[in-house]
Amino acid sequence: LSYADMMERIQSDDAAHSSDANGGGDGGGGDDGTSIVDTIPLSSMQGLPPMKLLREEDGPNDTTKWWKVAGHVGRVGFITSMSEHFCGTCNRMRITADGQLKVCLFGSAEVSLRDAMRGGASDDDLGYIVRAALGKK
Repeated sequence: LSYADMMERIQSDDAAHSSDANGGGDGGGGDDGTSIVDTIPLSSMQGLPPMKLLREEDGPNDTTKWWKVAGHVGRVGFITSMSEHFCGTCNRMRITADGQLKVCLFGSAEVSLRDAMRGGASDDDLGYIVRAALGKK
């Protein structure tokens, strides 16, 4: 299920439940368009009242789409790399527990920093290896 499909289902559920979810179907959102409000009818799944899910603003290089449940502390995020690629704005990389550098979290390519270090690479050598890998991102 793609992110777009999931949101479409949430919005269709919101329309179907809006009168009891937010007191008359006013959407519950601000008039300035800065937040998107969706209602998820959780009552059918957990015996809870429907909750308003507020879309939070993402950062410029954010790989996560952040949401907050109205009236609650914390937030939940969805990483939609399968359905909505963010490669053009991604500034992430990862070093795995076994010393592999991954400059694409979605891809399988890795550069072994462990092997370079075991082979006697200096800090400057490691810097060059990391910059070279990032240059191919």
